[in-house]
Amino acid sequence: MKKIIILLFVLAFTLRLYSIFPNKIILGYDQIRDLFVAKNMWIDKDLKIIGPTAGNNLNLHHGVAFLYYILPPIVIFNGNPFWISVWNCFISSFAVIIIYLFSKSLFKDKVAAAISAYITAVSYYFISYAGWIGNPSPTLVTVPLTFYFLWKFINGNQKSLIFSLLFLGLSIQFELFFIYLIPVLIGILILFRQKLPNKKIIILSLLIFLLTISTMIATEIKYNFSGMKDIFGAVFMGETQGQGIINNLLAMINGFFETFSDSIWPRNITFGKLFALFTLLFFLINVKKKPFFFLLIYFLSPLVMVIAGFHGSPWFLIGLPPAIAISSGYLISKLKHPILIILSCFLIYYVNFDVDTNLLGADDSSILTNQMVVIDYTYQSSNYKNFTINSVTNPLYINYPWAYNYGWYGLKKYGYLPTWTGGDQLPPYDVLANSNNDEEYIYLIIDQTPRIPNIYKDNAYDWANKISLLVEEKKFEGLIVQKRRLFHKI
Repeated sequence: MKKIIILLFVLAFTLRLYSIFPNKIILGYDQIRDLFVAKNMWIDKDLKIIGPTAGNNLNLHHGVAFLYYILPPIVIFNGNPFWISVWNCFISSFAVIIIYLFSKSLFKDKVAAAISAYITAVSYYFISYAGWIGNPSPTLVTVPLTFYFLWKFINGNQKSLIFSLLFLGLSIQFELFFIYLIPVLIGILILFRQKLPNKKIIILSLLIFLLTISTMIATEIKYNFSGMKDIFGAVFMGETQGQGIINNLLAMINGFFETFSDSIWPRNITFGKLFALFTLLFFLINVKKKPFFFLLIYFLSPLVMVIAGFHGSPWFLIGLPPAIAISSGYLISKLKHPILIILSCFLIYYVNFDVDTNLLGADDSSILTNQMVVIDYTYQSSNYKNFTINSVTNPLYINYPWAYNYGWYGLKKYGYLPTWTGGDQLPPYDVLANSNNDEEYIYLIIDQTPRIPNIYKDNAYDWANKISLLVEEKKFEGLIVQKRRLFHKI
């Protein structure tokens, strides 16, 4: 069985690499913000304690764990996003082993555990998040570890409580909304009538947990507990985020079905609904059995968030797929004939392989491959002479993709950087020097995302017409580039 698990790990890593090759990597504002911060942590020796804001709420902050998590590949590979994504793919592949051990511990069934690990290896959901340079991604490893060690603790291994709280802390560090797991874990201990461990284990577990989230505690202290006030206000003061508890619940249910579908049969919501309902019904029928009761709680745990609000982001239920893989693996293992099991596994692979959709809803302009093609065009079209650029980006007035990509890719490949002809760029996005007025060409790079109102694009064209003459316009995936000759060179 060890050889099978190793093969599944290799399969998982291979499929994850295939999904990002050659550079099918999302590089939007959040990703480049984190890459810049992590890179500057190394260059300037400026270690960070306060993490990025969570969503659009300036009072809420994620932890800083993700910045340190991506630091090794940034340092080793000079900020190349491809290798950062490879690093994430490698780490996420360990979910195969974790889920195998978790399932085996729950059901004492090696076949069910192997099928669960197989689903984890080939699942469209797991693969999509493996290559994503986003702070929720590592939680596909840390969240199942939290529940796995909690299960081991319930079954008599007292030291496992230490590891459960360690990975709980890391999950919260990576993604703030996983604080909902705190009441869930407490509730599990109460429902299973678990005896408290000895004082040494309790103290050590709490210390490990507090140490793991210590930077987040420090952040709350610095900002007068503004984040905690917002969270408690949402939970206890009726300040629920979103559209009210009922609408939040309906959105949560829809998200649950979509996540179930994307984990097993991508983009087939009908299958997601039917299989999810069947799984929950099966678990409810067997709820008196300890493993099913535990896994059912894991399944339903995100409902805790309904009180505080529901976020429409695709990763809002990222804690759920490990439970889906475990339960699906168990149900498939109970098919009467081995041929049915093999056919089911083959079908899962078939419907998950090379799905031509974007689970994360990224714009074409934020795909690294498309950005690199634009950079190559600007250098080659200029005959490798000095040129200057300006851009319209989402968010506006921040030259983030070109500041980062010209810095690690353009400079390395072509040996020099273009200049910048646009508004003042604040650190760390001031990589490109201001124009020295000796360039012949300016390239106006326009992001075609519908998130940018047309008036801002039109304003950019009007500005460019005042200082330059259009030479040619090239359309790329999600981006338009205008090559223009500056008037002073005509």
